[in-house]
This record gives sequence, C-alpha cells and structure tokens, in this order.
Amino acid sequence: MRNVLGQEPPPAGERDAAALTAGIDPNAAALVRRTLRLVADGPGMIFVAGSIQLAQSRQRADQLTAQALASGDPAQCADLAHQLIDAAAQAEQQRGTPWQALAAHLRVLAAQIKEA
Repeated sequence: MRNVLGQEPPPAGERDAAALTAGIDPNAAALVRRTLRLVADGPGMIFVAGSIQLAQSRQRADQLTAQALASGDPAQCADLAHQLIDAAAQAEQQRGTPWQALAAHLRVLAAQIKEA
C-alpha cells in the first residue's frame, strides 16, 4: 500500500531515521526524529520523571506538615491529615515500591499531625 506520495511505507518497527524521513517535508521529518528519540529514551525518561514526581510529592508533604504543625491551627492540621491519608491511598494504588514507600511516609506524616 503506497502513501500519499506514492511511496511504499517502511517496514513495521522501522527505527532508521533516514528511511522514515525520506521524501517528507522538514517539519514532519523533525517530528519523526523526535519521536524516535522518545521511543529510544522512553523507559529511562519515564523512570526519571516518575522519580522526580515522587521526590517532589514527598518534599511538598514534608513542607505542608511542618507549616501545619507550626501554625498550631487544629482545623488546618485536621484538614492536612485527611488530605495526606487520601494521597496515601492514591499512592497505594500505584505499582512499585517507590509509590508504596511514599504512601507509608504520607501515613506517618498524617499520624504525626494527629498526635500533635
């Protein structure tokens, strides 16, 4: 089956940028090359992005907990404890040890707030 340019499509699974970009306009070629880079780097980049998200979530939870405890406002503390428990439940739904560790950490923070 030929494409709109009358060319045969590359074989399924083709990863050669030159083969995939032959005869297409420069913008489409740039998109193909970027897609190939994402496919090649995908698993590693997904891991890095997930790790950053987890670290930021943990750091933000720690900051909010410190602020709530410093405020001494029982309503603010109760609200944050509830939010932390909800966030822990959501983290527990994710697969992987890092998410489970985050969930455990959030539950510890919630317990600290409730004890204060």
